[in-house]
Amino acid sequence: MKPEPLTGIDKIGNIRIGGKRYIRPEQKYQNDVKTILTRDNEIWAVTSTADESKGVLIDVFDDRGIYQDRFYLKLPRSALHYIGYPRYCALDGDFLWIVEQDDDDICTIKKYRLVI
Repeated sequence: MKPEPLTGIDKIGNIRIGGKRYIRPEQKYQNDVKTILTRDNEIWAVTSTADESKGVLIDVFDDRGIYQDRFYLKLPRSALHYIGYPRYCALDGDFLWIVEQDDDDICTIKKYRLVI
């Protein structure tokens, strides 16, 4: 899928090595699947498609990898960023565990009950 365009700071160069600025290269494509979660006999592919009013788009596959369904998982804004990273989230039955980080870099583990 097509990536988000570079921001102004990315075009100027926000990486410094030895006093020299480097510009992040423009990407042609990015991964649409951010992480994979499993629930019972289901595989949930967390996609890069997110909408603040709807949530994050989840594609559901069975245990053989055959597509079953898709749905938007509505989460608080603080959790939307972290569900896309495998080391920050886990699915356990009807509960989604997410490690969230605040502006002071303090991590909190939050437990969300899924109502599907």
